[in-house]
Amino acid sequence: MFKRILALTLTLAMALTVAACGKGAETPAGSTSGAEQGVNLDEVTLDTEALLAQMPAELKNSKIVFLNWYDPEEREEKVVIDAFEEKTGITVEYIIKSYSSYVSELSGLVQTGQAPDVLRMKKPGPGTLKLLQPLANTGFDFTGPAWDKQTMDIYSVGNNQYGMALLNTPFYLPAMMFYNTVVMEEMGFEDPWTLWKEGKWTWDKFNEMATEWVNQGTEYRGALLYADALSTTRNASFLKYDGSQYTMDLNDESNIKAYQKASEFKAMNIISDSNNGFEDGNPKLLFAAMDATAVQSSSQFFRKVRLRGRLATVPYPKWDDHDYYVPMMENVAYGICKGAKNPKAAPYFVAYMCNFANYDTSGTNFFFNEQVKEAYMDLLGRSNRSFAPDTSVFGYSGDIEAFDKSLSNVDISQTNTWLQERSNIFQNSVNMYNAELQALAQPAQ
Repeated sequence: MFKRILALTLTLAMALTVAACGKGAETPAGSTSGAEQGVNLDEVTLDTEALLAQMPAELKNSKIVFLNWYDPEEREEKVVIDAFEEKTGITVEYIIKSYSSYVSELSGLVQTGQAPDVLRMKKPGPGTLKLLQPLANTGFDFTGPAWDKQTMDIYSVGNNQYGMALLNTPFYLPAMMFYNTVVMEEMGFEDPWTLWKEGKWTWDKFNEMATEWVNQGTEYRGALLYADALSTTRNASFLKYDGSQYTMDLNDESNIKAYQKASEFKAMNIISDSNNGFEDGNPKLLFAAMDATAVQSSSQFFRKVRLRGRLATVPYPKWDDHDYYVPMMENVAYGICKGAKNPKAAPYFVAYMCNFANYDTSGTNFFFNEQVKEAYMDLLGRSNRSFAPDTSVFGYSGDIEAFDKSLSNVDISQTNTWLQERSNIFQNSVNMYNAELQALAQPAQ
């Protein structure tokens, strides 16, 4: 998905919906102003016990149907959902659908009258939002400080809000880099974790390590990276919002710089197109990349390295000339389907299940070690975020579907020419996207 050119050149499209809604915006895409403001997680933790005490009596002993792409029974949320059922008498029924065909399967459920009440979502976009009903239909008050306004705003169009999320949650999914501590020691590299703690974990430092690593042989690679990884850490985008629609600026210098750096990495064989080679007995990949799911004890990612006690993680590097933004790999939020039979109970369920305070994170009950927990909690407390694009929106165009050559493969000197030659194709996708948003921006029914 990320290799499609549109995913690269239209990075952060949905993040700009924050500006579209006129609320919760942090710093405009590409801006170099604004500090990395932190969030005091203790101050925004929701008191879910008090919330459940206020739940309308008619919702007790009802049923909620929850759509997800994995079975919560196999992960840490099982214990929390069990507690919710016990406290409320509400039965939670799961529907599990494929990650790759999630939206199309959701559409089928809605069309056949089998709509779930609440569903987990990974990215916003008209394809998903048109299957949902506005949160206002529940009558629930989402204005408290515990609710994640940034994430909820990117699931909003006009006056209609479609996605709910908490600030202090274990389901926040920034992109993270993983490495083998023994490999780092054997190469004589400085520990990326130590560098990050000292504020010295930069793209230049990554380049220095990766270059020495790949010089060992043609099969060596530095990291699974796409150009948008470098763009998002500087909150850059080719798309701008002018108050009524999206416009395209292919001359965005901040974004072009990121793509040129990606092109440089590609030419040096630093960039890998997968995590293959990371867990081999004779590793060929220095850094693997994955969202924060991989730091959970139940995760199967990088299992061999983790079981040997060698797995560590670090946030993505920063740019020396720009404020750091946390790259979001998925923008997890929860929506209520059209045709839901128990929509008013959904906010109480989501609030309880997503509240970090309801999880036991001591020892290895949730995170596989204290180091990855510290990295996760640091990123969770940052308000500078770059949100992942919904690339499926732009797949409506056959022209876009035909592109499989990323901008990071283009020679640095040809970056601007390459972009301009394809500007009409990009503009067609922007036009289609604006039309979809306009239809969703109508007042809630």
